[in-house]
Amino acid sequence: RTPWPHPAASITDDIRPGLDVPLWPAVIVCELPSATRDRSGPAFRRCAMSSMRGTPHWMMQRPKVDAKYVLVLSIFLDLLSVSLVVPSLPGRYRELGLTGWWFGAMGSLYSLTQIIGGVTLGFASDGALGRRGLLLVSFAGAALSYAMVAGARTLGTIMLSRVIVGLTKQSVTAVSALMTEVTASGAERASWLAHITCASTLSWAIGSALGGFLSTFSPSLPEVVAVLLYGVNALLVIRCCASSLFSSRVCWWLRL
Repeated sequence: RTPWPHPAASITDDIRPGLDVPLWPAVIVCELPSATRDRSGPAFRRCAMSSMRGTPHWMMQRPKVDAKYVLVLSIFLDLLSVSLVVPSLPGRYRELGLTGWWFGAMGSLYSLTQIIGGVTLGFASDGALGRRGLLLVSFAGAALSYAMVAGARTLGTIMLSRVIVGLTKQSVTAVSALMTEVTASGAERASWLAHITCASTLSWAIGSALGGFLSTFSPSLPEVVAVLLYGVNALLVIRCCASSLFSSRVCWWLRL
């Protein structure tokens, strides 16, 4: 125990895993007279709030959310965004005057960059990036790519968008890897990986129809909605998945 600025409180110090800097207090203990030991009373609340003043937001206690449900919801939103955009890509190609040969060339370009990005980001996720960092990079790359598709007026823009999403889009791999980390081997892991497959199938069933409906209002509306969904998805993963699923360096940088 070390002294805390508030005279009625004391704390327990700790060291953040992977870092050589001391933590802010992880545990705050209010020492009150016996007449005011009721934790629901105003005296305890005043003591606790005064003691926690100045504590970084990433040290505050957050409600515990089961990461498995978050990952299933995350992959559903991710592939829902993809299914909003991908079925409309041939139409965007035709608007730019591309023929059937270019359709195949775009698909090959995406597949080639997927191989390069998968190897590169795979090594990075084993190091400083971490699994959850890989997931967030996938969201950011896909959002940027679909924003470019929404405003594309040239062949070069479309090609660049496919390169970006190909290099960064490893969300299914990241979610599967994270799921194996938060589940026990055997029946539990198989069950939750099946949940991921079901969420993927359902997202495509909904997203393809929804994308066609949105395109009746504006050709670029599916891409805009997809970008917004990726923003929501990133916030969901950052706020609800345990920080231990990040590497310590990225966790410190984001102050999580």
